[in-house]
Amino acid sequence: MARAVKCSAARGLERVTLGGKRGRRKLDLAIPSGDRLSANFIYREVFEKESYHEVNLSVGFRVLDVGANVGIFALWAAERVGESGSVVCFEPSPAAFDALESNCEDVEQVEVRRIAIGSKTGTASMTSYTKGSGWSSLMPSEESVVNDVGWHAAARGISLPLGAERVLNLLLPKPLKRFIGRSVARFLLRGTTTSVVQVDTLSNQLQPGWDKIDLLKIDVERSEWDVIQGIGDGDWRRIDQVLAEVHDGLGAEADGLVAKFVGVLEQKGFEVDVSQTQELVGSNLYQVLGKR
Repeated sequence: MARAVKCSAARGLERVTLGGKRGRRKLDLAIPSGDRLSANFIYREVFEKESYHEVNLSVGFRVLDVGANVGIFALWAAERVGESGSVVCFEPSPAAFDALESNCEDVEQVEVRRIAIGSKTGTASMTSYTKGSGWSSLMPSEESVVNDVGWHAAARGISLPLGAERVLNLLLPKPLKRFIGRSVARFLLRGTTTSVVQVDTLSNQLQPGWDKIDLLKIDVERSEWDVIQGIGDGDWRRIDQVLAEVHDGLGAEADGLVAKFVGVLEQKGFEVDVSQTQELVGSNLYQVLGKR
């Protein structure tokens, strides 16, 4: 389980309160300093847009969260699996892990592991973004991030800490909102750090008593293919559901990763659904859900 850790400036963390309006779940979170926009975006995805509503989670279930970031999804899942369930988080980015550990220290059913999940055991270079920890990656691509944020801003609007945000989104045309979104993304990507992180396969991280994995959630910023390549044939039988964010080229110039990803899941016995929210049409982001 996560050991007790205090949130402090010495660890490069700050506290924010997200939600709480119109009956929304209120979260008091530790985040990497300066990472408020990223945390707010993930909160909206999980608690407001309910991006994970199609997964089946019940009391007592076991969830593996590969790419846990600061733990927003993990906290959402922990509420659903209850104290008799478990959520095991994997997060290699140092700053995001410190926040994750702090956020989950009092949640008994959540365990956190500071490690990346890949196709083989070893080490890798991790690029972390100080103002956008959700984009941190073993396979960084600023072009991909800027493209995705631009399309999201054009369709859904600009997320800025401004009181006039709603008015601006009503008045601005989509091309201008896309331009602003891309510009904001470039600004947020300017602050980077690199670190060497440990990498292990998911199969190596599974414990003998885990006869069933009720949900494997994957959100690893272009390393999703490596994650599933590190799952042994015998271990696939333990997994009941897979929910993954999959990057597939840039817009129309798809590289076929979604099709490859779906092919693996179907081969392993899953029924697969691929979706893309309206605000991400034109981007290279897809949600792949596999269920047995």
